[in-house]
Amino acid sequence: MNLAMQHRGPDGEGYYGVGSKVGLAHLRLAIIDLDTGSQPMGNKSGTIQVVFNGEIYNFQEIKRELGSRGYEFQTKSDTEVLIHAYEEWGTEMLSRVNGMFAFAIYDIPNQKVFLARDRLGVKPIYYYFGKNVFVFASELGGLMASGLVPNQIDPASLDLYLHYQYIPSPYTIYQGVNKLSPAEFLVLDLSKEELTRKTYWEIDTKKTLEQTKTINQWREELDALLQDAVSIRLVSDVPFGAFLSGGTDSGLIVAMMAQKLGHPVKTFSIGLTGDENDELPYARRVASQFETDHEEFLVSPEGLTLIPNLSLHFGEPFADSSAIPTYYVSKMARSRVKMVLTGDGGDEMFAGYRRYSHLINAMEALFLESPPHFTRSRNLKSKIRALIHQTPFARVAKNIVFSANARRGQKTPSTWQSIYDADVSHFSLDERAILLGSSAHPSSDGYFADQISFPVSDHSVARAQYCDLKSYLPGDVLVKVDRMSMANSLEVRSPLLDYRIAELAFSMPISMKIKEPLPDGSRNKFILKELACQYLGRDYVYRSKQGFTIPISNWLREDQDHYLHDTLLSNTSPLYDYLNKNFVQTLADAHLNGSKDHGLKIWNLLMLDGWLRYAHKS
Repeated sequence: MNLAMQHRGPDGEGYYGVGSKVGLAHLRLAIIDLDTGSQPMGNKSGTIQVVFNGEIYNFQEIKRELGSRGYEFQTKSDTEVLIHAYEEWGTEMLSRVNGMFAFAIYDIPNQKVFLARDRLGVKPIYYYFGKNVFVFASELGGLMASGLVPNQIDPASLDLYLHYQYIPSPYTIYQGVNKLSPAEFLVLDLSKEELTRKTYWEIDTKKTLEQTKTINQWREELDALLQDAVSIRLVSDVPFGAFLSGGTDSGLIVAMMAQKLGHPVKTFSIGLTGDENDELPYARRVASQFETDHEEFLVSPEGLTLIPNLSLHFGEPFADSSAIPTYYVSKMARSRVKMVLTGDGGDEMFAGYRRYSHLINAMEALFLESPPHFTRSRNLKSKIRALIHQTPFARVAKNIVFSANARRGQKTPSTWQSIYDADVSHFSLDERAILLGSSAHPSSDGYFADQISFPVSDHSVARAQYCDLKSYLPGDVLVKVDRMSMANSLEVRSPLLDYRIAELAFSMPISMKIKEPLPDGSRNKFILKELACQYLGRDYVYRSKQGFTIPISNWLREDQDHYLHDTLLSNTSPLYDYLNKNFVQTLADAHLNGSKDHGLKIWNLLMLDGWLRYAHKS
């Protein structure tokens, strides 16, 4: 199992209980306490053993409190803090911990194993509980390497992958194998062979939103909290730096780092060779403004031939193509440092995605919702015109007028969920029904409605945003960042994903996140952009954005390495043991002849093909 995950911890390995009933294994990426932080780590008597992936950012504060209660520490590591915190507070320790973490504690006297995952799901845990066996790991590949886990593909999870490009928690591609969800812990009672699972933190979805604070008050509160979130993430005994994309969020983090450090921040930016729309000039501007030690990397991506490597690291089908630049920038940064801070989390916390604007347009044009706070600055005709030009609208309208789900006797979701789902889906319900065959039961566009208790809110955007917090963020974004950074043995810390910022963001009315119009033509992330203006300047924050995109559609049409030809267009693809070959090849033909752009759908299928070929052991 350790060998399968060697990339996650190249600095050392350790074992406890080899050959006994309970064994623990650990791989170390040493960031704090390089000399005495090895794991598995036990208390002085050896009755409590822990393995831990991640960082506890407030460990020094907890250590002081435990010291005042008589606990003695043998190391300078945050790992030992977990041991004594468990001894003092049991599972209640989780309410005191601020960090990104996945850990397991073996409580020998009480014959219990305690597993926990951080509040937002930055660090992963996979587990399997079967007859006479319980096994867990940080990656699915490590879990499967145990030889103790069944590898039968779950048809429902396969459908969810085709639907959303990832498999939402708690499911995995394999039947009976689960992910521990964000802000969950489980306890295995070894004496009774019983497993219990509980949620220990949740955004208060029933709280009345704060409507009386001014913009300045919100901005000042966010500034103070983010400053602290950055500060506690700067504790490190190894060289570190920051990703600098040229966007607002990473620029803001670098600005705060520069103010706190007594030396230049090491910053890293990446661009694609031949890409005329990269944002490297804007990254250079921030680097110059804050006098960072800046490096840029231009890469010529391996394109489709990177799929085998990606498939192995994700361990199950995963089709977010932005994994490619994340992989490359992590690889380049790791050649200089062992840890970086990033601007991840701004879009989720402060409504930065375009789909939120799409949702507003759709709900207004269909006379289903009023604007959240502003007057109608556009006439109805212009809004409908803008809406029709958005990709998912035709399918949304179809679902609203005559629901495909209702025809199948499935639950029909509310309208905002249909609009949201159309924007985040890869294959529609009808397409998945064809792909999976007549015996399949595809997930409806109300899938998340059945999984999530949505908040009391002043606008549908806040509900969609909460859905992303519970699904897309931990299931897609954080999976991508964790696997691609860990593939290169690089630790990533994201101040905007501090749980306190999540609590603050979801206490704000939607009018603090969505405005119309903003100076750059957008309407998203208003309060975060206003804060960034104080550090980066209004002309930088409110410029026209280009963004970093991966040319998947072009790669597929060029297919210089004949990868598509040798996989989806061949008769030997393992994909066709599960999906309709004629439909897949019809999609590919339409894309290759230029009549349709099915780039993302074909990438989804290629990543499934790659997983079946290189990661799945049938």
